[in-house]
Amino acid sequence: MSDTTKKIAIFLISGLTFIVLDVILVEYFKLRDHFWINVVMMFGLVQLTTTLVTKAFRSR
Repeated sequence: MSDTTKKIAIFLISGLTFIVLDVILVEYFKLRDHFWINVVMMFGLVQLTTTLVTKAFRSR
């Protein structure tokens, strides 16, 4: 894979993983009414999913 293709794949897979995890956590913990908790959780999820997907692509 070229470098550009890897970056696009990391972006897409991280985004899809983030959306799924965010929906699951918001529904499970009923976080719709807690704005700042939701913001912090989303920031953490973005960092986590990007890191994990990047590590997965580098190990290939």
